[in-house]
Amino acid sequence: GFLTGINIIGVRSAARTGVVLVIGKMLPLLLFVAIGAFYIDPQLAFSGQRPDPHDLQRMGEAALLLLYAYAGFENIPAAAGEYRNPRRDIPFALITMIITVTVIYGAVQVVAQGTLAGLSSSATPLADAAAGFGGEALALILTVGAT
Repeated sequence: GFLTGINIIGVRSAARTGVVLVIGKMLPLLLFVAIGAFYIDPQLAFSGQRPDPHDLQRMGEAALLLLYAYAGFENIPAAAGEYRNPRRDIPFALITMIITVTVIYGAVQVVAQGTLAGLSSSATPLADAAAGFGGEALALILTVGAT
């Protein structure tokens, strides 16, 4: 209801709310990467099993995670009528979004994998990794950001 009310008020308020939500999501992840980068164990970060390309179930799970990671890109053209130059702005926005998401997800994965042994068995991997190198405060910030 709250988000619907913001949209009813107008596009400008919805855009501002979107920016606030993005900052609320990105700031904890950037803190996680910036602080965690100093605690990465390279041997832990880059050790692991290579995926088996013939394991279709695992490949399907990975594809589903990738779809979730990049969800939202299809909404960029929806606002094309609001752009000053849609022919230039839409491709730029799509490419920028894909690169940004890839860099952030990659950095978060390297920090998480390089700072938490047994990452795959953790119920809250990022919070557990953050608690390991940044204390409970950073774990709480990540949890609030995810919420």
